[in-house]
Amino acid sequence: MGTDFYYKGNTFDDKGSSTGVNSEYFSKGNMPDDKIILILESLTRDKSNTVFIVTGREKKLVSDWFSSKLSIYLDVSNLGLASEHGYFYRYNSNNDRWDKMIKDLNSEWRKTTVELLEPYTDRCEGSFIEVKEASVVWQYRDCDNEMGKSFANVMTIEMENSLKKLNLNIINGKGYVEIKPKGINKGAFASFILKEELKKGRKPDLIICIGDDIADEEMFKYVQKVKPKLTNYVPNVKDYLITVGKKPSNAQYYVDHSQQVKELLDGFMQVSIRKRNAHSLFDLKANNESTSDQSFSSNNSNNTKEHHMTRHVLIH
Repeated sequence: MGTDFYYKGNTFDDKGSSTGVNSEYFSKGNMPDDKIILILESLTRDKSNTVFIVTGREKKLVSDWFSSKLSIYLDVSNLGLASEHGYFYRYNSNNDRWDKMIKDLNSEWRKTTVELLEPYTDRCEGSFIEVKEASVVWQYRDCDNEMGKSFANVMTIEMENSLKKLNLNIINGKGYVEIKPKGINKGAFASFILKEELKKGRKPDLIICIGDDIADEEMFKYVQKVKPKLTNYVPNVKDYLITVGKKPSNAQYYVDHSQQVKELLDGFMQVSIRKRNAHSLFDLKANNESTSDQSFSSNNSNNTKEHHMTRHVLIH
């Protein structure tokens, strides 16, 4: 059996996230609840799985969220973490050292970017500028939503015109506008980490990407692009690209809300547990026949047919 490769996108960050509890300050996101940590602990305990949480959040916050030291009962030390869309990463969530996807990143552009953003911060009450090592973010999640969106749309056009010579990407996301160098995105990180896995002789037979934001689209696009090449290594490699909410997306499937993400991950966890307890692949498939399907919907707006993913498909 090949390596199961779980590539987890950005679904824990936002207001109304999978925690089911809203943060006092939405811009900081929500800490994953005990159920999510339990699922991640179970998935990462299976050595054939590679699980990464990939987010735009700063590395300290991500470390605090997923540190095994938060619980004496659960161990997520095998969980991979990627901060700032993959600019920082580490395979072990308890490792204090972060590696960089790009070693030498010019940061001179940040000063110019901040100067362009400051007038918007003065005019939009509750907004603020967040300067990270690999990006500058104008956050308006704590503001009046309509006012923030209006400023964000105008800002995006100005940034695209003013910074077009600096080789930067401007992302107008949910509650934020982010400016960062081209080449730093979740698609680039998916490419990077997949190459690292192949170098180690770990050939993924299953790739699962789940995300809920425009920043996740690069991840979906990359997996679609690379899949034909992966068949040279794993002829029957499967991929499931899942977005949260029905909307135009490069993902093939969608779930309606973040609670369904948790249910989906719980299904993956049950498969992993049975796989560890089964004596053979045939035993595991026999066990799966007695379980209910884990289902989600096609994201093709012209096709309303339900696509059902039986749990044993996940281990092919």
